[in-house]
Amino acid sequence: ALRAGDEDGACDAALALAAAPVTAAELAAAAGIPAAAAGRRLGERCKQGLVRLGDGAGAHFAERAVLQKLDSALKNALLRFHAEQPAATGISKGALAARLPGALSDACIDALVERARTDGRVVVDGGLIGHPRAGGGARKLEEQAAEALASVLAAAAAAPPTVAELVAQAGVDASVAHRALGALEKAGRIRRVSGELAFDAAAYEALEQAAVALLRGQGGATAAELRDAMGTTRKYAIPLLEHFDAQGVTRRDGDLRVLGPKRA
Repeated sequence: ALRAGDEDGACDAALALAAAPVTAAELAAAAGIPAAAAGRRLGERCKQGLVRLGDGAGAHFAERAVLQKLDSALKNALLRFHAEQPAATGISKGALAARLPGALSDACIDALVERARTDGRVVVDGGLIGHPRAGGGARKLEEQAAEALASVLAAAAAAPPTVAELVAQAGVDASVAHRALGALEKAGRIRRVSGELAFDAAAYEALEQAAVALLRGQGGATAAELRDAMGTTRKYAIPLLEHFDAQGVTRRDGDLRVLGPKRA
């Protein structure tokens, strides 16, 4: 077995050759020393300026020069992506990895991105990674799409078009529409009841209140009675009632529906 001094030398040599952040386990394997020895030496080196990314067993370590190169590569990769895809808010981790030098592991990419996010050098939204000074055009398009979609749904009230019809009527790009609908739902401006159906939030609340009022008044009701109480058609009543069931607003009781645990 190597003596402590020899282990430190082997660890330092392996670290000097590392072109990307490494974990203690990866460094130990590269240096041919025990993981405990690598962990001890890395702790000492961190006091001397080595950079630690993350915590626990999954923490990565790198020389500042290595990180500077990767940080620069990360910035350039994101700016190139935004120049090529001005309508996109960000790039996926897998696609980003393909634009960075070396065969970086997913864990290494995560560590680099999280460090950059904490420092305000990247933004992460919905799994997409972007540069904070880019993607502004995409965000503006998304905001405009959201307003167009919300306007169509508000006008449709209790009889909205399907999502595909909604996108066409609003005249927005399908890829932007997906993000815009998600933003509207997150903001509470629309309610998605199925993959193909979304309601303006005010219209949805009125429909729910009508169904609840009927059930409070008579204890139970058929789907047809609830449909009539909501003033809608079967096309909308069935998805709504199934959504109400899933949300605990109503529940099935034989052929009837009664108030669910959320409203009982």
